[in-house]
Amino acid sequence: MTPAAKLIYTDARMESLNNTIAQYAEQATKLEQLIFAMSPKLMARQPEENRWSVLEIVCHLADAELLASARIRRIITQDRPNLWGYQQEQWATALGYRHRRIAAVLARVALLRRENAELVAGLAEEVWQQTGAHDLYGTLTLQQLIEDYLTHTAKHLDQIGSVAAELAG
Repeated sequence: MTPAAKLIYTDARMESLNNTIAQYAEQATKLEQLIFAMSPKLMARQPEENRWSVLEIVCHLADAELLASARIRRIITQDRPNLWGYQQEQWATALGYRHRRIAAVLARVALLRRENAELVAGLAEEVWQQTGAHDLYGTLTLQQLIEDYLTHTAKHLDQIGSVAAELAG
């Protein structure tokens, strides 16, 4: 690759990473907007017996972001660290998601997401290719990990919107 081509490739790659970081940070704002637009009475109501309430979904996102914080830092600071999955239903029950306060949980998600976005925004391009070994998903680069959290959060943002509309209607 010529030096000019390499520079163009690097610039395009950094632009892509910057877009990923911006989307990652913006999801905190989108979540806040969804929750602030909802009736507090609806947040704890389950749409059906085996489906999570909005409160439980936000608790799940808060715990996922807490794990993301540790995973991100481990990939940055360790050589191919182990990244363990968890049983989300067990967490929801054992950690009492139904009894949490939405304001505190929402604040935790937003704070951690914004802090994580700020952390990764300052990383060199090569750090994004460092890897961790997930027990369920195999080898993941930092970039893949962040992209997975983007997809995961987007799914739950859509779910919150659907549950809110369902309960309001």
